[in-house]
Amino acid sequence: MVGCGDDTVTDTDAVSDTDSVSDSGTDADTDTDSVSGESAYPELNWPAIHRDAANSDVLEADGARELEPLFHVMRGSLIAAVLTMGPTGVAFATTGNPGTPCHLYALDGETGEQLWCSDLVNGRAVASSALSDRDGNVYLADDQNMHSFTVDGEVRWSTPIEGPPLSAQFTPDGHLIFITMIGRIHVLERDSGEPVLDSVETVEGASYDGSGAAACLMGGSGCFSANTLAVRDDGVFYFTLSRPGEAEGVMVAMRYRGGPSPAIEPVWETDVLEGGSAASPTISADGTRIYGTDNADNLFALDADSGALIWLYPLGYTPLGSPAVDARGRIMPGGAGSGARALALRDGGDGAELLWEREDVANAGLTVMAGEVAYVVSQGMVTLDVLTGETLDEDPAETDATIGITLASDGRVYTAGLTSGIFAFAPAGR
Repeated sequence: MVGCGDDTVTDTDAVSDTDSVSDSGTDADTDTDSVSGESAYPELNWPAIHRDAANSDVLEADGARELEPLFHVMRGSLIAAVLTMGPTGVAFATTGNPGTPCHLYALDGETGEQLWCSDLVNGRAVASSALSDRDGNVYLADDQNMHSFTVDGEVRWSTPIEGPPLSAQFTPDGHLIFITMIGRIHVLERDSGEPVLDSVETVEGASYDGSGAAACLMGGSGCFSANTLAVRDDGVFYFTLSRPGEAEGVMVAMRYRGGPSPAIEPVWETDVLEGGSAASPTISADGTRIYGTDNADNLFALDADSGALIWLYPLGYTPLGSPAVDARGRIMPGGAGSGARALALRDGGDGAELLWEREDVANAGLTVMAGEVAYVVSQGMVTLDVLTGETLDEDPAETDATIGITLASDGRVYTAGLTSGIFAFAPAGR
């Protein structure tokens, strides 16, 4: 694995169907200017599954060092993806409850009151988080359609797809981009749902028969694309792929080019994912590195431009979620795997340096950072000092297995258990 940079490819071997990649070629004159524009992401709150296009799981402003309970709702609902929150403070939860008509819920972020729910989305949306744009519009797919709603729940459009994606992102020029579990890449107009270009197959001939979704939980065989893509400002995007019949997974980089002749082209891929991966990639704040984990207990850093392995750090457990990475190069791996614990590392250039670890704080899901504060679910919500690992606050909550944590820009903190409901906390004494 250390030599995996030698296996990096930079041609059309990175995808299986080159005819579906582009009708316009890959000339250098259609580079970053063709994907520039006003960001579709709102600046406030937590609009995407991992907060932003880089999957950073970070708010740069300092979070509350002490919390108090705000509300607890939706006990008994099956929730397998982190909540999101758009610019107006509406929180969105997806559920997979059998026998219930609604699988997308909009909640008042202050009170937990249900504002609306949609029966248009089926239960296969349970592994995805809704995505919100700067106008408050919402995007969520099940295994048959990508749907868009206004913040008030009115249907804007629905576009047929094959197989569920695990959440979506926006391109730098404001289109919707996502990859379904069979490895098919879609780019859709945000306002109409119309395809910007033909869908791209990364696994030739793959089709969806309704099975394999459970494999996405561990990111192994049976679910070809099990995580959320990360998108760089120049249109290069990164995702994990587990092709059928191959024991190892790969990290793939491709480039979306906008403009009058939009296209997707391969950049590189590398077989760094031993046993596959259940974690989405994270792009460093300067865009030069990609962080991820495999299913063999390792955290790694790759060169974002070549795919070469820079360093690998053995965690001793397999995270079921992406690492949080801030602008200072501090890394807090996800948890939920056996032996998962709270710990923090720093990217030291040619290796990862351990800042601290807390064997006494089990990590039940994704960790998030807000400035110098981190939040971990461990028999409730635990607030930690990012620099030292010191416990700043503990708020008991009877959560079972959890996926992650959502932050609001005003310091509120949310988490959801798999079936124990949504727990919300507010800064103490606000």
